[in-house]
Amino acid sequence: MDIFNAVEKSLRVALYVRVSTVEQAQEGYSIDEQKRRLVDYCKARGWIVAEVLVDPGYSGSNLNRPGIQTLISHIKNYDMVLVYKLDRLSRSQRDTLYLIEQVFLPNHVDFVSLNESFDTSTPFGRAMIGILSVFAQLEREQIKERTAMGRLARWREGKSMSSRPPIGYDYDPEAGTLVVNEYEAAQIRLIYQLYLGGDGEPGWGYQKIADYMQAHGYTHKYGDWRHKQTVYLALSNPVYVGDTRYNGELILDTHEALVSRETFALAKKIHDTREERTRGAMRSNHLLTGFVYCACCGARVSCVLRGGQSRYYYVCYSRNPANPTMVRDPDCPCKSWPKEELEAVVDYEVRQLIFDREALGRLVKRSAIAVSDPEDHSAALQRKLENLDKQIARLMDLYQDGTLPVDLLNERVKKLYAEREALAANLTEAPVPDESFGMADARAYLDEIGPIWDKATTAQKREILSVLVNGVYVREDNYVQIDWAFL
Repeated sequence: MDIFNAVEKSLRVALYVRVSTVEQAQEGYSIDEQKRRLVDYCKARGWIVAEVLVDPGYSGSNLNRPGIQTLISHIKNYDMVLVYKLDRLSRSQRDTLYLIEQVFLPNHVDFVSLNESFDTSTPFGRAMIGILSVFAQLEREQIKERTAMGRLARWREGKSMSSRPPIGYDYDPEAGTLVVNEYEAAQIRLIYQLYLGGDGEPGWGYQKIADYMQAHGYTHKYGDWRHKQTVYLALSNPVYVGDTRYNGELILDTHEALVSRETFALAKKIHDTREERTRGAMRSNHLLTGFVYCACCGARVSCVLRGGQSRYYYVCYSRNPANPTMVRDPDCPCKSWPKEELEAVVDYEVRQLIFDREALGRLVKRSAIAVSDPEDHSAALQRKLENLDKQIARLMDLYQDGTLPVDLLNERVKKLYAEREALAANLTEAPVPDESFGMADARAYLDEIGPIWDKATTAQKREILSVLVNGVYVREDNYVQIDWAFL
C-alpha cells in the first residue's frame, strides 16, 4: 500500500498518543500537540480518524498502558495505526516488534510513524522499524543508567530518594533526607527494649511484641502493629542505626539513628540464636511446605524428592502412599508440580502485589468482598474509638516519662480528639459501605516487605507468606489458586 495514494480509499486510522511527565515538560511532546499534527495529517490524506487513544504519563518501557491495551483489543476496527514518533508506541525493541509482527500485520493493519516518514506496507519500512526500535531501546537503557548513577550519588551524599519513609522517620523534601518522627521513634525504641529484655527478664518474641503494641493502641503512619512481620522489619532494618541500603550497598551515617549500633547488633544476635533454635516446619528448605493443598481431593501437598530423580516435586499426599493416613482419594488426578515451577508462580503473584500499585485493587475487585452489615460497622467504629482512647492515654504516659515534648503532645492529642469526635458522630449515622475493606492494612504490609522480598532467605519468605497466604491450591490442569489471608 502506498500511503500517499491512500486518498483513493478512506482508511480507518487509529491515532495513538503517549507522553510521560518528563517528556511533556522537556521535549514538547504534549498530548494536544501530537493529536493536532496527527489529525492534520489524516485530513491531508483523506483518512478517517476512527479512534484516538491516549496514554498520559505512562512509560514506554512496557505495554501495561490502558490506551495501548485498548488499541490491541480494537485492532480489527482499523486499517492503520498512526503515531507521531516511533518511541511513542514503545521504547522496547521487543514490544515494538511484537505489536507490528504479532498484532498489526496479522490483522492487515499498517503502521505509520509521522516523524520518521515510513510505513510497514513496504519491506523498507519494516526494516527501518526494526533498526529504529533498537535505537529507541538504547536511549531508554542510557536514561536508566544515568538515573541509577544519579540515585547512587544522592545516597552517598546521605539524601533519601524515597517519599515513603520507614516507621520512625518522616521525609524532608527540601533537604532530601530522613528526619526523626518523635512519636514513631519512641515506638521503635520500645520494640527494641521489649525484644532485648533486661533486669534478668528474657526478651519477647515478635508476636508477643505485636500483640502488646496492638493492645496498647500504638499506631504509625502506615497503620498499626498487628503483624509480627512489621516488628521483625523494625528490628532488622539498618536504617535505625543511621545507615541506608541502596542497590546492595550499605551507606553509613546518612541520617540520625534511633538506636545504637550495639543495640542493633544485639538484636540481630538474639534473632540468629532463636532462628537456629526453632528449626522445623517454618524452617523448611522449600518455600511452600505447609501452604499447598490439592484442589481435587483436599489433601495436603508435600515437597518430595522423586525416586531416581534429582528434582523435588510438590506431590498430593493421596498420590504419595508413604503416609496412608494422609490419603484422601487414592485415584486423585492432581498433577505433580516441579518445585521451581510452583514456587515461581507464587513468587510472581507476591511480587505483583508488592511492585504493581494497582494489582491489589484488581485482586480485591475480582474477589467481590462482602460488605459488613450495620451491626458489624457500628462495632468496628466502637473498637476504633477505644483504640483512640488508648493512644491518647499512651501519649500522656510518654509525656510524663519525659520522652515526648509538650508541643508534639498537644499536636497529636488535638489530632486524635478530632478523629474521635468524627467517629462518635458516625456512630449515630447510617454506615457507608467500605468497598476497600482490608486494603489499607494489606497495602501497608506490602510496602513494608517490598524492600526485602528479593533479598530475603527462604525462611524469611515463609514468614511473610504466613501473613499473606492462607493456602495455595493446585490440581491436574495447571491450575493454581492462592487464598490470600487479607481477603
